[in-house]
Amino acid sequence: MYKVLLVEDNLFDREGIKNYIKWSDYNMEIPMTAINGEEGLKKALIFKPDILITDISMPVMDGLTMITEIMAQNLYPKFVIMSCHDEFDFVKSAFNLQVSDYLLKPVDMDELTKLLKTILEKLKREKNHEINEQLLKKQLENSLPALKNDLLREIMHQNADRDHYLKRMQYINMEFKSSIIVAILNFDNINFHSANTEQKYLFSYSLKNSFHKIFDSHFISYSYIMDYENVCCVLSDNWQSLDE
Repeated sequence: MYKVLLVEDNLFDREGIKNYIKWSDYNMEIPMTAINGEEGLKKALIFKPDILITDISMPVMDGLTMITEIMAQNLYPKFVIMSCHDEFDFVKSAFNLQVSDYLLKPVDMDELTKLLKTILEKLKREKNHEINEQLLKKQLENSLPALKNDLLREIMHQNADRDHYLKRMQYINMEFKSSIIVAILNFDNINFHSANTEQKYLFSYSLKNSFHKIFDSHFISYSYIMDYENVCCVLSDNWQSLDE
């Protein structure tokens, strides 16, 4: 359920909003409450609410100062501000803080209910977007070995410019400081057509291990087996250090 924080110094307004709305109907918890901006700030930092409903004019710390302090901590709940008619300048300031939802006091509960429905839809869309992003990120992570192998194979067989490869490498987290050095280890007259899967795996492992012994593994950034008879390897830009 979504967490709500209600910051209001007036006891009547605070309890009225808290008790009137059927929060569970909107997949929201009964609001935590605070009596001023200072207390609201402390609770926001601890509980990280999804929605924060606040009055503007309060003792100790006003609502806009509280919002500024919360955002400075990289917390961005959905802010709803409540203000009187004569506080329009404060409302304009709130817009500058990217607060788009506000209510005039005394608060109309039907208007608040309608606003909560709108906020709920926003939260659902954002949650779905976040889930989709996480799925895409996971798919990319799972595809990285294959993408890296494809790029190494392309480096072997195609003649593209350096910038092209660097951009591709950055996308799949294969980054180098300056130069790219490609080395290939090849064994002639080896026939694997009759070998079983385990034999192929053991030989491919031996190929890689031999390659890493020939070149200090410290300098090898990526390598892959090609057709069980070749190893393609990309070495870092510390190639000159091999002579030391």
